[in-house]
Amino acid sequence: MRIVGTSESPWGMSFWSLQSAFHLAMASPDHLFKAHSPESVNLYTSQALLSGCTPNATHGCLDDTAYEFAKQFPCGSRGIFTYAQESCCEQGRPFDFTAEYCCTGSGANGLHSYNDGKCDLSCPDNCACYDEVTPFASPVVSQSVTIEVPKAGVGMDALVDTSSPPEGGYLCNGKPAGGDQGCMNGYQYNYSTHTPCGSWLMQFGTYGCCPSASGFLPYPMATLYCCKIEGAPPGQDYQLKPAPCKCHRYGCS
Repeated sequence: MRIVGTSESPWGMSFWSLQSAFHLAMASPDHLFKAHSPESVNLYTSQALLSGCTPNATHGCLDDTAYEFAKQFPCGSRGIFTYAQESCCEQGRPFDFTAEYCCTGSGANGLHSYNDGKCDLSCPDNCACYDEVTPFASPVVSQSVTIEVPKAGVGMDALVDTSSPPEGGYLCNGKPAGGDQGCMNGYQYNYSTHTPCGSWLMQFGTYGCCPSASGFLPYPMATLYCCKIEGAPPGQDYQLKPAPCKCHRYGCS
């Protein structure tokens, strides 16, 4: 599979080796992880700017809050998180990567605990974690897949790349008036229809978010799946696959 595109900041920073190295060393059925909810870092109260927020070479903006490209990212509409502690999955769901992983072919939200099992590209249905939940139907897709990530200006209603300013200038520089409107890097959006995934704004129900080798990438749901590849080299431990990957319960065959 070839993945074209990246959700890194436009200044070429990369953030994946820290998370990848951790899982390469730690993720195994013999290592017990304490199951806990992600410790989300919401920085609205500490970094909100009364005068609004405008992106620059080192910082992006979510509503009135600045975040540092090198250390932080938005995931979902109401929070900013740190690469050192969290990652992002599915419909903008932040998670603690020391305890959980993204594997979107089984389960209600695509997140699974390392205590439950590992992500498997060919998991038997009877061994899937949360197998009582019916996953999205997968259309027949060739196993040789080229993923062309849309550029800014293509499919703007469903997917927006905010790493470059809007044509004609910023459309907002802070949270717009109205409780249902947000602003990300100068792009105005509706909380009920779109959600942040790294530098992308993606439409609910149409795209999911995957912490792939090329950075946070949106992928078309029910056509591609975000899969944690156990034992893969650092930086290559998440891939988009055309067939569902599922959490495979330990000890089940």
